[in-house]
Order: sequence, then structure tokens, then C-alpha cells
Amino acid sequence: MQPFKAVAAIALAFHLAPSSIASAGLLMGILFAFIGLTNLVDPLANLFTLPIVRGIQLGLGLILIREGVRLAISPKAGALVIAGVPLSPWQVALGGAAVLLIFKRSRRFPSALVLLAAGVLLGVLAQRGEWNFLGWGPVPFEVLHPRVEELKKAL
Repeated sequence: MQPFKAVAAIALAFHLAPSSIASAGLLMGILFAFIGLTNLVDPLANLFTLPIVRGIQLGLGLILIREGVRLAISPKAGALVIAGVPLSPWQVALGGAAVLLIFKRSRRFPSALVLLAAGVLLGVLAQRGEWNFLGWGPVPFEVLHPRVEELKKAL
């Protein structure tokens, strides 16, 4: 299982603050260092069998699906306007699902990459080809200081 993907899924689903996500990363780093230093990797691998790992992955996937559907049908979500045609978020989501199904078995064009390219194309078309929306340039650096409450929430 990929723990940082799990944190990302949980952070999206539960609308966690960046400092809570940083707290989770800090705690995972400490936990991984402890597991590595004490040679607990093999006993833990035997404890968490493949069905348990797959169950956790399924649960996180269902959380992401639920959040995606919630975002797609949210009344707050605005329409994406391309060439004067408004597309609602659920129409874009259905189009993305169709792309995934169409390219599911393609070896030449992996479905995830086609979907990514389609998303970039939609974003550019929605901005009428203006590239200034991308915000090129340095990103401000911010050090997050987790508080005790956030560390508890991250557990």
C-alpha cells in the first residue's frame, strides 16, 4: 500500500488543513524510521496480508469516488464553458469515465494518460488559450508548524 496516497485520499475526503496533512507526514516519517530501525518490516508484512491491504485500498478508493461524485453534483460547482457551450461538472465527470472505459485495454494509449491530456486540454480551452492562468514562477515557501491538536487528528 502507498501511505502517502492514503493520506491524500483522506485529506481530500475530510477537507483537512495543510498543517494537518503536514502533521500526518511527520508522524508517518517517525513511524517509518521506527519500523526501519527495529526491523519490524517483515513481521508487519506478515501481519498485513494481501486481502487486508486490498480492503484498505478499496475503502480509500470508495472514499475518493464518493468525494468525486459529491464535487460533481455540488451546487457550488460552476459550469465549464468551452466555445460558448457550458458543461456541468457531472457532464465532465461522465466524459472522463467514458474516456477511461474506451481506453481501458489500450496498450498504446494508457487510459490515465489520455484522461490527463483531456483534462489539460479542457483547462486550456476553458481559459481560451490564455496561459497566464497557470501562474508560472516561484511559489512562496511556508513552514508549517503542527500543533498538538493537529497531531492528534493526524493519528
